[in-house]
Amino acid sequence: MRPDMSKVIVERPRRGSRMPNHKSALALDPGRIDDERYIDPPKPRHFGQKWLNENLGPLRRYLEGNVGRPWSKVYAEIRATLDSRKATGLHILQHLSDFVECDTWLDGKTVMVWARRWRAAQPVTGLYVHPVSGLLRRAPDRKRARRARQVTEVKLGDDIVCRLIDGVWRRFEYARHDPDDVAEVVRFHEDQPERNQKYGLDAPGDRKVIRYRDLPPDSARYLVRSRQCTRQETAEIGLRVS
Repeated sequence: MRPDMSKVIVERPRRGSRMPNHKSALALDPGRIDDERYIDPPKPRHFGQKWLNENLGPLRRYLEGNVGRPWSKVYAEIRATLDSRKATGLHILQHLSDFVECDTWLDGKTVMVWARRWRAAQPVTGLYVHPVSGLLRRAPDRKRARRARQVTEVKLGDDIVCRLIDGVWRRFEYARHDPDDVAEVVRFHEDQPERNQKYGLDAPGDRKVIRYRDLPPDSARYLVRSRQCTRQETAEIGLRVS
């Protein structure tokens, strides 16, 4: 890592640098002006302040260029060139968590991370530290993978199916008829000879009772209820799809 990384990243002209300096504008109480121990801090300023103009491209490129190396070595090289006691060094170290997910774990073969925004676990994206090998890795582009597969149906159980309809995941819950329940009664019809032959009907008045045990398993299933998936269920679907 280049030794002047802290200068490259944060030593641009500060935004708002042409604004006047207000650091000496102390707010004093006239009634306590004779008390030498009394000095009020400056009033907070919410507008017209100066702030660092960041150039984080070099840090991002450095991390990308070290994918596949042990994170402990990459981090040690970064710390060796920075002084965390200075604002610039501390500023860069704080940005590392924006680029690299370090607190990861495995769920089966999927590397997971806690999404602070959604307060839920989800597959890692971008750069991350592998929880087993400790290597700096980059996660595959999940958006491209989703476009390629176009998953629109996910089974959460034997009789629970979630389907993607108009961009919204909906949950469908099914139940099954008793195998001895009557599914259909087929009667003889003179104008349907092929159907009569299929069910062994020879003369008017013949009929055949078809029960659910005689049909394919899915024929005995019927819809009980459907609703939009909750946020937790949608997160579970995301894990299965990924």
